[in-house]
Amino acid sequence: MTQDKKLEILEKLTYHPHNGAKVLSKHTDKVILPEKILHSLVYLQKLHDLSSLPHPLVFRLSTPSQNTYVGVKEFHDKDESSIFLSEDVSKRLNICPPIYDHIEETAEIDDQVESLSIELALNVSAIDNTTKKAIIELAPRENYRVLDWKSFLEATLPANYTAVTTNDVLTFDFDQQNFVLDVVSVKTTENIRTVCVIDRDIELKIKTPSGSEDKSSSEPNDDNDGLLPGEYVDLFGDKEGEIKFGERVKLKIGPAEKIVADGEFSLAFDQFVSNSRFEIATMNQPEKEWANETDDEINVYVYGFRNHDDSLGAMKFTIVKEGGQDKDDRSEILDVDSVRCIYCKNIIKASSKVLHENFCRRNNVLCPEGCGEVFFKAVPPTHWHCCLTYGDGEWSKQLHAEYMHDDVNLVGVTCKLCGEYHCTTKYVLSQHVSRECPKAIHECRYCHLVVARGVPCGESRFYGVSLHEWLCGSKTTECPKCNKIIKLRDLETHLKLHDMDRLNNTIPQVCSNALCVNVVETVNANAIGLCKDCFGSLYSTVYDPDGKKLMQRIERRYILQIKNGCGFCDCENELCGSSAKCKVPPQTRESMAGVVKFVKGEVMKEVLNRKGLHFEFCVSSSMDQRRRFVSMFEGGEWARGWICKSNEASGNDVNAMGQWLENHAVTNIEYNI
Repeated sequence: MTQDKKLEILEKLTYHPHNGAKVLSKHTDKVILPEKILHSLVYLQKLHDLSSLPHPLVFRLSTPSQNTYVGVKEFHDKDESSIFLSEDVSKRLNICPPIYDHIEETAEIDDQVESLSIELALNVSAIDNTTKKAIIELAPRENYRVLDWKSFLEATLPANYTAVTTNDVLTFDFDQQNFVLDVVSVKTTENIRTVCVIDRDIELKIKTPSGSEDKSSSEPNDDNDGLLPGEYVDLFGDKEGEIKFGERVKLKIGPAEKIVADGEFSLAFDQFVSNSRFEIATMNQPEKEWANETDDEINVYVYGFRNHDDSLGAMKFTIVKEGGQDKDDRSEILDVDSVRCIYCKNIIKASSKVLHENFCRRNNVLCPEGCGEVFFKAVPPTHWHCCLTYGDGEWSKQLHAEYMHDDVNLVGVTCKLCGEYHCTTKYVLSQHVSRECPKAIHECRYCHLVVARGVPCGESRFYGVSLHEWLCGSKTTECPKCNKIIKLRDLETHLKLHDMDRLNNTIPQVCSNALCVNVVETVNANAIGLCKDCFGSLYSTVYDPDGKKLMQRIERRYILQIKNGCGFCDCENELCGSSAKCKVPPQTRESMAGVVKFVKGEVMKEVLNRKGLHFEFCVSSSMDQRRRFVSMFEGGEWARGWICKSNEASGNDVNAMGQWLENHAVTNIEYNI
């Protein structure tokens, strides 16, 4: 018996359009069913010993003339026969949509009660296999301003709808806009008209009203100065340039750096910054600048306010170090040949003090409000002071008044998105939209979809994330370093712990043989710091508390190495008879006495007098090849011990060694070497 036969459910339910006990979103295919349906499913699951119920639950609703597929939002315990529908589902069934306004019970209302048949549709009529890809073609009814339709639908379609059928109408309320799309066709490997869109691979095709597949339109938008949501210009780390009025740009601000502009701008940390959404704006400060006070390089998005006379079309900006630039040179340090003018407060040459101050006294006027601005003859009427700021020009004054003092009637402003937040100024409202408004869109830091924040819960407030990010961050992933299963929101902290462990590591100890790149385990190291391969021929069980016998064995090894060589023609050991680079004179190598004298007099003297133990024993050809790979990284940002460790872990693979060093090694800068 197949699963669809085991879980057969067929019930008659009652729909009352005026029953507002359960309120659903207008545009969704998710319904609210009585608990009786859930109890029946659980009973059948236990009866037939099924491991789980199907996911997602998809039901087929039908009237005598129409039918549609729906998902489940929740189950209610009000009674055993009532079903609550959304406006979209009622339209598909061609019945009266739900009405939530209070009206008196009449006989006419009873006539609108509908009897609906409901049955469980496993994988949608047991035909659609959710493991196979579905192709859905959608046609927006208007040229909606959407930057990327596929990202938009990936975020909104599964959240609002469970099943999609050819000729359906999908409606999304998003960012104060209503998006209506017609389902042109639904295709899979089977010839069906309905597919489940939950946990499924879907290929979306968008057909615009013009017949093209453009992702966006050019329709103007007064609220955002014609910008698409999230549209910006990436300046790729430029330190100076222009920002067109009404345009947003992406900038990189390093630690202890600031952006200085010659016009009014707003700034935020996401790409949705605008004239009505920002973290900070300059209309409430005399200096048109913002400084990065963190220790990290950060990306910021800057929006240039469009003024009433934007004939120049853009404002200029520069990114400088804190203290590296000041628009007012009156802050310069006095030297022995300079003095400060008592009228204009500028630094001048001492030799021209009398002439300059006489001119200033007759012609220059210092602003009496104390801002320090100096004007010729008189303070112009366009110069203004308000709150803690000041400026020049009627437009900047109007902008300040619009954002900082639009509460003259004590009415205040209310957020148009959530309709709940109320404040006294437009400046505070813009910060609310940027930081916390539950219906404002943002890009999730985990799934990178553009979605609404959602009403925050206690946990999301504690972690400083949106509700969507809290739920999305609860998903798990595998740590790339230790392969543990970690929640997405904890991954950054988990990786920082790995990095702290990395920084606590000391430089690995390398074999004291200069020609060997083996790493020596400190616990098992011998007295002279050789690896087990190099120390093998020197090992002895003879009792040797003062190491004299060990020194004799080292002398003997050097004597045989110089006299007889290692037999490797490409050997690069300068103390080997087989090497072309041997520094022992040929006449010395001719007799054993000469070699013995050279080893005792020159070699061992150097070994004993050197600050650290240093040997030059011949190694195998494979070790010589490993040493060549190690030499490729020497002199760089890592100590030799880490390079040898990476070669030991990754083999003779330059790319693998580099990757290992990036992930595990500590740089010389981090060691302060």
